[in-house]
Amino acid sequence: GSLKAVKECLEIILSLIPHALDMIKGKGHEKCAVLQRS
Repeated sequence: GSLKAVKECLEIILSLIPHALDMIKGKGHEKCAVLQRS
């Protein structure tokens, strides 16, 4: 049970890494604005 939760958590983190890198580069602002609007 807990192993599955850890795996899901890692998948979420991995899916967020590209978005975080975009933010660092300054490319993520538009995406964030879209997410905040929805």
